[in-house]
Amino acid sequence: MENMIFRCAICKLPLSNPVVELVDRTKLAFEDTGCDYLPLGHFAIADKLAIGFESGHAVINLDDAINTRHHPDPKRLFGCCGPSGFSGRNTLCANGHEVGTESSDCHTHRGLDFDPACVEMIEELSA
Repeated sequence: MENMIFRCAICKLPLSNPVVELVDRTKLAFEDTGCDYLPLGHFAIADKLAIGFESGHAVINLDDAINTRHHPDPKRLFGCCGPSGFSGRNTLCANGHEVGTESSDCHTHRGLDFDPACVEMIEELSA
């Protein structure tokens, strides 16, 4: 498995630590909400069972996100314990480009859903 990095499609700023695709789908939190959707260091393509994520989008653990910040529009950050992810893209790269949707409310799975129109996934280059 190759280490991959997500980056902003506009400014090319890295948005994730190196991550590998999660092969064992039993490690996804399909039933329990309020917890990490997937383990640290991995990404997965969301399916219809992932509450708060759009099916077909790549999702990473929030702790793997780098160079990101919340959207300045508070309407996009709706939720009681954190953004629910149901109010549109709520995550920007550090340069201000919309890149995805954070879900971290108590009734959703916790993770960052990258919009494929806004990010690129590239293989990590070896030093």
